[in-house]
Amino acid sequence: MILPLLKNQLTLRVEEPTVFRQAMTRLLLESNPWLSKRAALDILDDGIFTGPKGRFFDNTWLVQGMYEVTLDPNSALRASMDYLRPNADQNSLKILYECSDFWILSKRSGQPSLPLRLWDQGSVVQDALQVDPNLALAFETRLELGAVHRLDHGTSGCFLFARNQMALKALRAMFASREVSKFYTAWCYLPEGSGQPPRLITDPIVHLKKTNKRMALARLTHSGEQRGDHPLSAHTQILDLIRINKDVVRVEVQIETGVRHQIRVHLASIGMPLVGDSTYDRQLNARLPQAKRLGLHASRIGFHWEGKDVLVASEELKLEDLF
Repeated sequence: MILPLLKNQLTLRVEEPTVFRQAMTRLLLESNPWLSKRAALDILDDGIFTGPKGRFFDNTWLVQGMYEVTLDPNSALRASMDYLRPNADQNSLKILYECSDFWILSKRSGQPSLPLRLWDQGSVVQDALQVDPNLALAFETRLELGAVHRLDHGTSGCFLFARNQMALKALRAMFASREVSKFYTAWCYLPEGSGQPPRLITDPIVHLKKTNKRMALARLTHSGEQRGDHPLSAHTQILDLIRINKDVVRVEVQIETGVRHQIRVHLASIGMPLVGDSTYDRQLNARLPQAKRLGLHASRIGFHWEGKDVLVASEELKLEDLF
């Protein structure tokens, strides 16, 4: 459980008269630097606090002095029900890079980046909780916690995870201002004789109106209407293309933006659908052999952090991993 990791016996020092809730909030945050203010307030809402003279309530008036406070462990346990749990299965989480502010993790193909509900299991976020359960209380959101970005369910590779709220805010701002370099390896179907694809794809991408699962290029339909609403700017650059066999090529890609399904949509639009992509490859069922997973891997990530250049590479995705 999460909240029982907090100390049950606390000493509250009051220098100026105030109410218990205000003083206790300050003590919880000062004595547990990893704790978010949201979590501290939740503890005060659900926890039962007592002292030698009885129970403390939110509006209990405290004069100057020292107070011995006990947090009832059963009430702490009830409060912990509202927080995300680590994955029940012990997964071998790979930490590619770590510092006091963030981890760069290795996400597995088929693994969700985030849970959708508190009782879900299997996400990268909950793998991180196996290493440090206190992270469940360290952020203002209950589900995303320190996830700086997302990778598609079938995509593997570098996943950036902040270890505190300040780092999360700063890293997300860097993503938004395109200060993070993101490189991918994509395995695509491209039959011999198909010609050279363009090296830069800049078509905007939209959510399809009829579904929230698929994206599409924001091109005009046959009736002259634009697909979807609110086109999103997207830039995908092909850095290298190597033919593996008569049907498959390996492509090194860099993206400036981070639109959902961006690489999958852009490469499919130029006749290079990803191996194993059941969403955007119309001929997938006819292809032999059938792929075991999506042929997309977040191979490298780089950015500047506190005076230091960080560039991290994940393990290589090989052809035999796909079939």
